Amino acid sequence: MKNCDHLLNTIKCITYEYIHNLIGGNIMSRSAIITTRVDPELKASAENVLAQLGMTTAQAITMLLKQIELQRGLPFTPRLPAQNTQTHKPFKVETFSLGSDAMLDRDELYAERGM
Repeated sequence: MKNCDHLLNTIKCITYEYIHNLIGGNIMSRSAIITTRVDPELKASAENVLAQLGMTTAQAITMLLKQIELQRGLPFTPRLPAQNTQTHKPFKVETFSLGSDAMLDRDELYAERGM
């Protein structure tokens, strides 16, 4: 477990250094404030994932903005969910009997065709 902790800390340090270099140094020396409203459960869930990656929400947002700048667009393709144009109504299952005279049996079908 001790080796895992060391490895995890190393990954966190590398991730932090990468982000630090990606955004060009100290976040506080050159920063703008972004204020937005998001679903509290989504925010908490995302922050939990980011914490496991060793990142803050601000760092993740900065990375997103940097990718938008580099790719000159969103770093993913936004899509609408597939639209269901047909509404399927459940069908009612009914059972019925054709009776023995409604259909020829196999031997009668072969005989009818000369087989």
